[in-house]
Amino acid sequence: MDPIIITSLLLIFTGFFILIKSSDIFVDNMSVFAKSIGVSEFVIGLTVVALGTSFPELVSSLISTFKGLPELTIGGLLGSNIANIALILGISGMINPIEIEHKIIKRDGYMMTFAAVLFFIFAISLEMSRAESFILLLVYVSYIIFLFQERKVFEKEYFSDFLRYAISLKFLKNIIEKKTKYAKKSKANFKSL
Repeated sequence: MDPIIITSLLLIFTGFFILIKSSDIFVDNMSVFAKSIGVSEFVIGLTVVALGTSFPELVSSLISTFKGLPELTIGGLLGSNIANIALILGISGMINPIEIEHKIIKRDGYMMTFAAVLFFIFAISLEMSRAESFILLLVYVSYIIFLFQERKVFEKEYFSDFLRYAISLKFLKNIIEKKTKYAKKSKANFKSL
């Protein structure tokens, strides 16, 4: 066998092992942190676990983009979503039937569909502009902030609540308030020195 192929395969498996291990460490530590601030298991799954398992995809997508290989980025995105829905849910459901609560569909299922439809609309032109990419990123950030800011009313949150939250730019207000509060606290601590 060609030494280049052997070296490439060895590097692929080594990189794969490192990605898996680093994702495990990230998810474990972020889960402990999230629980310590009183976030529900479901929200941890939507945010921390999702980010931890998506981080390797983000890194490989960024590298692909910087190397001028956007087809790897899109292929990875579509492939991982298909695998997450069809493969992972398929295998998990074969092992043990999965109950899905109605409230999950009314908020997070609609959110997933909304993100997919938004991507599809943007992808029709066969090019994602910076503005469209920014909109997708803004939708995600506002959704995460919505989950953490509104966790006290978790039982009553629906996708329509998220849309009102995002359109009103309340998430930006929350960010500014937190930053101002932190700045005041830091200033007070500095003065006390």
